[in-house]
Amino acid sequence: AVAQGTEGLDSVFAVDDLGTVLQGNLDPSVLYAQPEAIRAEAHATLASFGAGPGLVFNLGHGISQFTPPENVTALIETVHDYSRKLRQQA
Repeated sequence: AVAQGTEGLDSVFAVDDLGTVLQGNLDPSVLYAQPEAIRAEAHATLASFGAGPGLVFNLGHGISQFTPPENVTALIETVHDYSRKLRQQA
């Protein structure tokens, strides 16, 4: 179920008996930017959710075959590193 009051947000909230899960929707076009911009966008998405559990980080839709692999690596490493830091703060 989609949580009430979340219409128009960049992220989708799914609510079940265990609590709330946030699925982030980073625009895949960000992966064509420089790695520093990719890191900034990933940080913003993660920070908008906070340090709590339940984040499913993903892209809004698939990755193009023309996406530079090193940019995907930058995104994955950033999500892993920043997520760990957020969880340590919780």
